[in-house]
Amino acid sequence: MRRALAVSLVALAFASLLGGCASVRISREGVTMVEAEITGWYLFDFIPIGSGDPKNPNGSTCRLFCDNTTVQHSLELVDWALKREHADFVDDLNTYTTDEYVFIIFLRRHAIHTSAKLVKMAPIRETFVDAEPSDKNNRGLKNANSEVRP
Repeated sequence: MRRALAVSLVALAFASLLGGCASVRISREGVTMVEAEITGWYLFDFIPIGSGDPKNPNGSTCRLFCDNTTVQHSLELVDWALKREHADFVDDLNTYTTDEYVFIIFLRRHAIHTSAKLVKMAPIRETFVDAEPSDKNNRGLKNANSEVRP
């Protein structure tokens, strides 16, 4: 009984270590920057074991046997941050991947990192021209017109 419990706890700890992650970090110092990362573990370099859940960023959920470690899912995380920060668009979008191998080719940790600058547009102020010039301007125009007569 104790042996089965110990084995299941070790298996659970190992599974939690192998679980993927989908995280989003937002920096608001000066310019608002976002850095999104989605990771996954693969067996023999092509069989997905677990990857981060792009629908639940910064959560502790993991998608087992799903290949969610794609650029598209990384961009979904950036889009999530864009909506959360009420920004209008992103600028300076950069994406790169990292791979770490454990036990040579037995296990591979694949991660996609995407960073971008979030841009908020300044509100547009509408200015209206008066349909009729004010009295002060009318007086000035009358005086100017009276001096220019031929």
